Amino acid sequence: MNSFSFNRFGKTLRWVMAVNLRTLLMWTIGSVVAVFVGELMTAEIRNLSAYQMVYLYGTMGSALFILVSLIMASTIVSSVNEKRKRQAFLMMPSTNLEKFLSLLVYTSVICVACVFLAFVLGDCLRMAWFWIKIHSFSTEYQVSVIGDPVETYHGWSSALPKLIENLTPNVLDPDSYRRTWF
Repeated sequence: MNSFSFNRFGKTLRWVMAVNLRTLLMWTIGSVVAVFVGELMTAEIRNLSAYQMVYLYGTMGSALFILVSLIMASTIVSSVNEKRKRQAFLMMPSTNLEKFLSLLVYTSVICVACVFLAFVLGDCLRMAWFWIKIHSFSTEYQVSVIGDPVETYHGWSSALPKLIENLTPNVLDPDSYRRTWF
């Protein structure tokens, strides 16, 4: 078994996902609740305009996105910490490269996608909460930068565009790093 096989790699990746499914779901659900509660607490504690809230959620969300992704990636092999699971993983009929790549893909792709999904769901819950509470928080805030069109922000505006802007800064604009973080 010296050659790489995508069939064995897929089976190994499915095994890793099956073993870590409960942990991944708990991290994802916990992150959704943390994003939702954190955004609601920030809105209740600080009396900010809708634009300031969206900006704050986007900047803090990008920092938390990186932090939670690193924490999830560091706990990937904690489920293989038990002796029986570790033996089962090592005795799988696949090469060490396939085992390593399955852990790497799970850590770098699936865990990061779940963190992003958790932020999206938490932000959607916050937007739905403020949309339901429309009468108590229905102010709108308009922002215009010179040369840009006017943008209107509400309490139920999404923070995802700001999060994506912070996570993927514009490399063609040399001053973009100054505007993206705090």
